[in-house]
Amino acid sequence: MSRTATPPRTRSPRAAPHARPETIIFDDARVGTASFRPAEVSVLGWVVSGLVLVQSLFFLSQETLVPEKAAFLLPLGALGLPYLVAMALGHAGAEQNSNLKWGARLALAFLAWAALSAALAASPESAFFGLYQQMTGWFFLLCLAGGWAIATRLSSADRNVLELAIIAVAVGNAVISLIEQHVDLASIGLPPYPVTLQPVGTLGNPVFVGALLAGALALVIPRFLRSPVAWTWVVVFIGLGLGVSAERLPALLAVVFVVGAVAFAAYGAHRSGERRPITIGRALLPTLLFSAIVVGSIAIGSVTAGTKTATVPGGGTQSAPGGVINHIQSSTSQETFGERFQIWDVAWHAFTSRPVVGYGPNQFRAATQALYTPSLIKESVLGVNSSVEYFDAHDFVVELAVTTGFVGLALFIGWLVFCCRRRAGPLLIFALILLATELAEPLNPVITLLLFVALGAAVAKGKEQAPAVDDGGSGRQARLIPGPRYLRFGSWTLAAIGAIAAVLLVLGDVALSEGILAAPVSSNVARARASTAETFLSPWPPSAELWASIYQEPQVNEIARAAHWERLAVERDDSNSIALLELAAMEVSLGHMRAGKQIATQAMTTLPWNAAALDLLGAIDQAQGQVAEARLLYFQSLTLVPDQPLIESLLAGKCDPALPKEGTDHPLAVGCAPVQ
Repeated sequence: MSRTATPPRTRSPRAAPHARPETIIFDDARVGTASFRPAEVSVLGWVVSGLVLVQSLFFLSQETLVPEKAAFLLPLGALGLPYLVAMALGHAGAEQNSNLKWGARLALAFLAWAALSAALAASPESAFFGLYQQMTGWFFLLCLAGGWAIATRLSSADRNVLELAIIAVAVGNAVISLIEQHVDLASIGLPPYPVTLQPVGTLGNPVFVGALLAGALALVIPRFLRSPVAWTWVVVFIGLGLGVSAERLPALLAVVFVVGAVAFAAYGAHRSGERRPITIGRALLPTLLFSAIVVGSIAIGSVTAGTKTATVPGGGTQSAPGGVINHIQSSTSQETFGERFQIWDVAWHAFTSRPVVGYGPNQFRAATQALYTPSLIKESVLGVNSSVEYFDAHDFVVELAVTTGFVGLALFIGWLVFCCRRRAGPLLIFALILLATELAEPLNPVITLLLFVALGAAVAKGKEQAPAVDDGGSGRQARLIPGPRYLRFGSWTLAAIGAIAAVLLVLGDVALSEGILAAPVSSNVARARASTAETFLSPWPPSAELWASIYQEPQVNEIARAAHWERLAVERDDSNSIALLELAAMEVSLGHMRAGKQIATQAMTTLPWNAAALDLLGAIDQAQGQVAEARLLYFQSLTLVPDQPLIESLLAGKCDPALPKEGTDHPLAVGCAPVQ
């Protein structure tokens, strides 16, 4: 009996037990892990990565940190604008890529609609340039589009350098956050976050630090899977930074990411056809180790985070959260979501009042503050009562719906969809993590720019991005920037103009900061700095407000000139109720009672339930003999801020109101005079 020879068993290539684990998580095994030589990186790659690195780590003063960060948007955004237009026309790499072409078209359509919204805003200048401490006006949106467009031109080697730059920024902020737990860095311009005392790294807000660290895990994991020993310390620092930041959403997103990574690794092992537990365990081990290090480091960082206390405005003390675990345990759903839900409810009413074009970019405060209810107004006593205002929606969907209308929001979401469509790799996951944080946090010149640069640089699914190379017939690869000469010339020209504007913005910001510090000490120095700030920062109110504060100083005491500059500041942003109230007090001090009352009433219209405005209006009415009206205003003010001894004395008839008056000890404040 003959036996048929049985061919030897062969293992399917899919079942190879030593398949690289990163292929389970990312579509392209080379993503973020391919070796490269520095000579392969184009000048464009170095420029984009360098701008991202410097923007994120650069700081001069925490007091005016946002303008310094926003300055780096200008050259990077300008660099990509010619390519944005070219891609919308079907050129510059979009010839065979409909996602790039339609993404660019939707980006331009969104920018055009946002420009219309800005032009129709109550304060167009503010809508185009943005509020000074946010810088998220129309030009910010323009720079986001330019940053995305130029990032689509990055090669594989360029992309690798960009990822390393972002990782370096994340590690740098994690280290600084750890140092802040034990050393006060306020002397070098890095004080802790106000009231909560959380570390802020170089980004000015702990939630932005947390978002960056959580997103950076997506860039680190493929490198860790290839070389665990070399990258373990990076994972540890990022986890510790997440723990001490005490921000709940980024920590939650980090945990979700590592759980998802393990799930994808398990799914990949199952899909390979391998059924032996030891082989599956071997495939899962690197991802499980990565996840354990992340979660363990977050826990250690949270537990070791020191508890701090500080005096808050108006008296009393406030304790720091003491790490993310403690913050989660001590927080309530009302604290976490209640205030946001109230803001979003107000935003809905504002949206329905102007649903098509909105109120203009970065005009959320102007759109909503007139609709605030007393429960939303948080009063604090800072010499005069000043109301806490909500400058943004803490949700990019709500923000854009209110500021650009449903048309602008639809165009923006369409642009996002084409940015993500048929993209893969760590940069896409990094961008999605940042996008998730911006569903509950403000737009930001650093985090939002990183989001769009990452979307532009993310690998096109199924193939590596290969920017078109114009060698000019020389047979050598163009090293500056891919594309035709006219695009390269336009890009670098606009980038140079953007760089000059960025330098001027930083110089103006430095002068403003120095002028604020010098105003109480040296009038001459303060005036010199204010002059420089006004030259470079004329679209914004702060330079005019600096001049007003200089003329208010006791050694100067020229209220008429102060009123001139305060009036200019109000013209640049008439939604600032605090500036309106100061101008009203100046007018009253100068004897212009009718003008003062009109401006104080405008401040009340801009921000109802403003205790300081109620006090001033009540004092004016009482001084003019309208006692019943004054008492009603005083009662309303005490309802908002009960602890006001002066107002209680006025109501009890213990004294008469002493109105602001030039040349007195209280030129801009209501005082208490003997009863006549």
